[in-house]
Amino acid sequence: MIQSDSPLTSSTIDQQIAYTEAEISQLIVRLENSKRDVQEWVDANSSLSLSAQEARAETQSMGRGLGGTLLGPTYRALRRRTAASANANIAREVVAKRARIKEGKQHAQEIVRQIQAQISLLKDELKTLKSQRKLLFSKKKDTQTVQASSRSLMLLEKLNEAYQIGLLSREEYEEKRKKIVDQI
Repeated sequence: MIQSDSPLTSSTIDQQIAYTEAEISQLIVRLENSKRDVQEWVDANSSLSLSAQEARAETQSMGRGLGGTLLGPTYRALRRRTAASANANIAREVVAKRARIKEGKQHAQEIVRQIQAQISLLKDELKTLKSQRKLLFSKKKDTQTVQASSRSLMLLEKLNEAYQIGLLSREEYEEKRKKIVDQI
């Protein structure tokens, strides 16, 4: 997080940038894990559908076959009622499990959304920190430019004084003046 109470120096901004980048990296790892959790809930739902289908398929054959033929219609009716009851139990179990799966998936999706929001905030903070660092370097560069310009102006004044009192010839004065002006 950006610490507004500390003085903004290149070192503190660089530390904050490194800390923020590390936080983003950790959150990205957590995000990937959370996305895997969501996928596991999706897979659990698919697996539940498949196992329920298989269980219903097993009950479909109840009362059919050689036993149903030999034991007659009463036996077949009893087996169909048993199959219907088993299918009803399967349906109740599937509904209960789907509710738990839905709840788990929604919870995992909410965690994904929260982590994405945190990452977004930290990325915005990182942009701000980088802008502050750039601004700080820009101010330092401007200050250095102003200092260099004032030094050059002082040198020009001293050079002019030396020329005025006769310490330098016209050619020497022009040559040195041109070097100083080129440096500005």
